[in-house]
Amino acid sequence: MDAERRNRGVIRKRYTIKKGLNRSEMKSIAFSIFMDVSREFESLQNNWFFGRFLNSGYSAEDLVSNLIGFYRAVDPNTDYIQLCEPVSKETALYIWDTYGSVGENKNREFAPYLYPPSPNSGGLRVCTNPMVFEYNYTG
Repeated sequence: MDAERRNRGVIRKRYTIKKGLNRSEMKSIAFSIFMDVSREFESLQNNWFFGRFLNSGYSAEDLVSNLIGFYRAVDPNTDYIQLCEPVSKETALYIWDTYGSVGENKNREFAPYLYPPSPNSGGLRVCTNPMVFEYNYTG
């Protein structure tokens, strides 16, 4: 991978990928490029210029939702949203009101934050991804 930063927030990258890869190797390379591009994009949103206007870089959900999107694109037959067991709208609003907006809780990892339903049960914590999101293309 070659990366070259330019002025005004433009990032150019070049990836050299050999021919003749099997499907598993192609998915693995696609996943690596996806992770690299996702982190670069979040860093760009979080830089000194855009950070003055936005509070979006590395928001709590950014990399995790990108990960879910990647898996949905690679395997559209699996309902990844249901596997994540989304909470009700009321619970989501309570968490927002209690712990703050997602932009206030920065997450630089592809692992999700878990917000307990009550502040008495502990604070925000990072958890491991469900097994379905552990990257393992072996065939």
